[in-house]
Amino acid sequence: PSIRQRTQDLVARRLQRMGVGDGRDPPTLLVHGIDDTQVLPSQSRRFAEALLAADVDTQLVMVPGVGHGLIGKDAATTSRALRQALAQTIGFLDQRLQTAPGP
Repeated sequence: PSIRQRTQDLVARRLQRMGVGDGRDPPTLLVHGIDDTQVLPSQSRRFAEALLAADVDTQLVMVPGVGHGLIGKDAATTSRALRQALAQTIGFLDQRLQTAPGP
């Protein structure tokens, strides 16, 4: 297997040990700055792939022009990124809450 496949398998095994993929997982939204150098965007991609492989309702939003904490090179870039992330978060919640089963 490729390094990518071995990494995905490892992440999937770790998630399984944590109980992820047992049918009780909440929908998961991951928001990541594309220019992040503290936590690489590839880590969020791999995490999202592993969650999806475990049948967890997952959405990954990659935000351009910002790094860790969605901080950009200037206030305007940061503000734009935060508005985008907030809009994605609201859309994610709206969609899931409208389709969630009642008590």
